[in-house]
Amino acid sequence: MEQPYHELLAEAIAEITQRSVTVDDVTGKILAWEFVDSNQDPTRLEAILSKSGSVDVRQWERSHGAYDKSAGPVLVPANGELHYRARLCYPLRHRNKVLAYAWVLAKDEADTLADAAVILESPSQTVTSLLTELSQSDNYRKISAGMDRELIGFLRGDYSNNTYNWAPSPKRDVSYCILSGRPVDTNPLASETWGPVFSEAIVPTLRTSNNIVARWGARDTYFSLLCEIASGDELNSFASSLSAAFSSKSGEDGPILTLGVSRWFGLQGSPQMAFRESSRAIQAQEIDPSVHARDFDQIGAYQQFSDHLDSENIRSSALSMILQHPRGEVLLEFLEKVYDSGAPITELASALHVHRTTIYDRFQQLSLILGADPLDGVVRLELHLALKLRRWHSRAPFV
Repeated sequence: MEQPYHELLAEAIAEITQRSVTVDDVTGKILAWEFVDSNQDPTRLEAILSKSGSVDVRQWERSHGAYDKSAGPVLVPANGELHYRARLCYPLRHRNKVLAYAWVLAKDEADTLADAAVILESPSQTVTSLLTELSQSDNYRKISAGMDRELIGFLRGDYSNNTYNWAPSPKRDVSYCILSGRPVDTNPLASETWGPVFSEAIVPTLRTSNNIVARWGARDTYFSLLCEIASGDELNSFASSLSAAFSSKSGEDGPILTLGVSRWFGLQGSPQMAFRESSRAIQAQEIDPSVHARDFDQIGAYQQFSDHLDSENIRSSALSMILQHPRGEVLLEFLEKVYDSGAPITELASALHVHRTTIYDRFQQLSLILGADPLDGVVRLELHLALKLRRWHSRAPFV
């Protein structure tokens, strides 16, 4: 049976650093280990047995810059209270994408790990080749579907004990937002994963966008970025570049990317609420051709639907009366276009490619069905909201 690439990587890094090594996936799950001596860190041994570290240990590691995908080897100092020996966190990359993390443990309390850090700055050909093979393996394709899910889990609130630290900037004049995206017509239940394409589009776009700092995560069919932003213009430029990069990486016949942007928030704001706003902005664009904005605060009535009215029961007597008519759906489609447009009859006829007489006939038919003028303020408000709520209930889930 072929030895897994993670085990080969652990062996190779242990050999070049002459220290014990463990290899974790991007969520902190331990995949492989290689010991060079019997003097082991009790905290790491416990983590190997449980397949992951404790919450306190993860917090200690994060507080010293571990799991920073933009960094090289990071030294995490010892912690006597946690029985934690000093170690290096080394992101294992292929084409700028972090596939896993290698942890190189100090031999003893006097070991500074300085030589190991220098070695890892220029990894051996063996390590480089193994990373290339790992990125192309079936095992990696399975793992890639779960890569960077910790940020997504934090934003969705999926993990009751999640300790993700979104590390706000110390600058008081910096604001934050969540930028999310998913390909048009993506089936949330499809087995296909867009993870590798997301990575190939996001990483280079972030590198060439000097004024956008972001942490990003992805699931199979969507991604989200937690962005530090200085102005809306910079974010708009970044979003346009990201869309272009995605189109390029997904191929000429690939789907278009739908983006959603939350409102800005400060240090006391909620990333989770912002994530919901960004996902709702995407859903509103997907279900309603009259919504052209990716910003949550520009999606109209769907802002109100985002946190309310999740029941599929639409209470509108006017809507029910029209649906009972044999041509109800045709009349509702016509009425929604009228309400969305707000244009005079002459312009409506041209936009809908019908004669003005047809417009008047349909209004008369609707008036007979409703027993009221469909353009009356109260009737119009009820029907327009009911039509939008009906669209909202047809949205694809964000999973």
